[in-house]
Amino acid sequence: MKTTLLIVFLFAFIKVYAQPGTLDKSFGDTGVALNKTLEGIANVIGLQSDGKIIAAGGGTVNGSGIFLLVRYNTDGSIDSSFGNDGVTGTTELSEVFGMTVQKDDAIIALGHTSKDIKLAKYKKDGGLDETFGANGTVITDVEDNDVPVEVLIQPDGKILVGGYSINNSNEPRDGFLIRYMPDGSLDKNFGDKGIKILDSISSPMGMVSLNSIALQNDEKIVVATNNFKPYVYRFNSDGSIDRGFGNKGEAYFQGRFVANSIALQTDGKIVGGGYAGSNMGAACLNADGKIDSSFGNNGIVQVLFGKDYSEATKLLVQSDNKIILSGFVHDEFFSYARFALTRLKNDGSNDSTFAENGQTETNINGFATAHDANLQKDGKIILVGDDVSNIVLARYNNDFNKKQILITKIKKWIQHHNGIEWDNTPGTQSYAVQRSIDGQHWTTVYHSQVTAYSAHYSDPTHSSTGTTYYRLQTTGTSNAVATSNVIAISNNELNVSLSPNPAKNTLSIAGLAINEKIKITVVDFSGNTAISQQLSPVPPNAGADSQLYNLDVSSLHAGNYVLKVETGTNSVAKQFVKE
Repeated sequence: MKTTLLIVFLFAFIKVYAQPGTLDKSFGDTGVALNKTLEGIANVIGLQSDGKIIAAGGGTVNGSGIFLLVRYNTDGSIDSSFGNDGVTGTTELSEVFGMTVQKDDAIIALGHTSKDIKLAKYKKDGGLDETFGANGTVITDVEDNDVPVEVLIQPDGKILVGGYSINNSNEPRDGFLIRYMPDGSLDKNFGDKGIKILDSISSPMGMVSLNSIALQNDEKIVVATNNFKPYVYRFNSDGSIDRGFGNKGEAYFQGRFVANSIALQTDGKIVGGGYAGSNMGAACLNADGKIDSSFGNNGIVQVLFGKDYSEATKLLVQSDNKIILSGFVHDEFFSYARFALTRLKNDGSNDSTFAENGQTETNINGFATAHDANLQKDGKIILVGDDVSNIVLARYNNDFNKKQILITKIKKWIQHHNGIEWDNTPGTQSYAVQRSIDGQHWTTVYHSQVTAYSAHYSDPTHSSTGTTYYRLQTTGTSNAVATSNVIAISNNELNVSLSPNPAKNTLSIAGLAINEKIKITVVDFSGNTAISQQLSPVPPNAGADSQLYNLDVSSLHAGNYVLKVETGTNSVAKQFVKE
């Protein structure tokens, strides 16, 4: 009996990260940017294409209240080239509650006058864009007392605004959506001449505050409100209610949860960040509006920061669907408050690789609350808030967009022990040895935490016939999972050879048995079958004890493949390269 070894050189790459969730000490003063000469509060944050940071809210300049925007350089210093020494705004007693940055780096800021919604558009350098509305601003009267909440830019350049009105007792009454054309005029094709009032869709009826909006790829609009229950609605792009969502257009998050912020995962699921009782929380709905029972505890998660009270003011979804919750923690009497940040896996479970066991707090002058957050292109997390009198920014390291990689692979097959040996790779948490009889379906036969500089596994159930495949599944310290190269151990008498190798259009297979049924399978390194053919028995020719078969591989993509030859009694696996 002859044993042959085929090593398939497919390398798995595992990302290695600086500790995510820790303060980025290259930003501001060891991670925090606080300019005490600039009095004000910040509610929202935005990023321009060059990485510069816009913080917006309200403040006082030369004794006058101002609709305030401040631009920071990427290192946390104020950018004096923006506006007037880094600051711009309008001299009305107002406040920015929402903001979005357009593709051309122009800025749309959402606020209000005494009772009405106000939009202002600023050029990249901070000057008002006088082509927008009336000399750069638009004022919209929805009902008697209007409260702005959020503004988004649609892919077609239209501007979507969400908010709610209040009555004379400052209680929420009606949520609303407004859509503007790119020039600031109302979009007459949306709702009722540009405005959609949410006063007739809720059951049971009641006072409605609109908390957050999100835009799907198909331009449908998802809205989170608070009305007896944490209702979520979905609207078609024209403002009509989408009756195919939830219960005739209406859904709700689980339990007592209130969503301050919502976002969409790549599979269309709707996640909300806010609070449940006295704790920061998150909740999830499936794309159809039904509660996602696989998320956390039947659709809801509470995040405990010791015995402190906590609340999420912003939820971000990473490209890997992990969930970032930012906000603040405080004691019962609000005698102190700190920035708070945590990360969850996409199923709502705690991501212990982030910060210290999944969460971090930042103490800034004893009392600071974070109101908004954003993700930079490099994955770092920016939080903005205030310490009551001054704008505060903090930046944290993150890991999902890092490019540093390491290679992990099976080192060799241990012939006399029927096992594999590998070298441990820095940044690795654990290994799992996986076995397969077909190169496609894998079973874990051994699992080990990293304990030494090299490791091995001997398989007591290794088959002495046929072909057995092995690979290493590696889990990094960040919980990233990857697989190593594949090795195929063949115990058979088949003497098959391949040529040419690499092959361009045709792969010649020599040494095939005669007078037997033969199955030929080509498998790529993802375990997918690329070619599968059954050859009919060939009668023996005079003087020949094997046959040659030419396999058409012209349809394959360039790369590495494994060819398996199976007869009734034996099998063999060979690697080849498609040019």
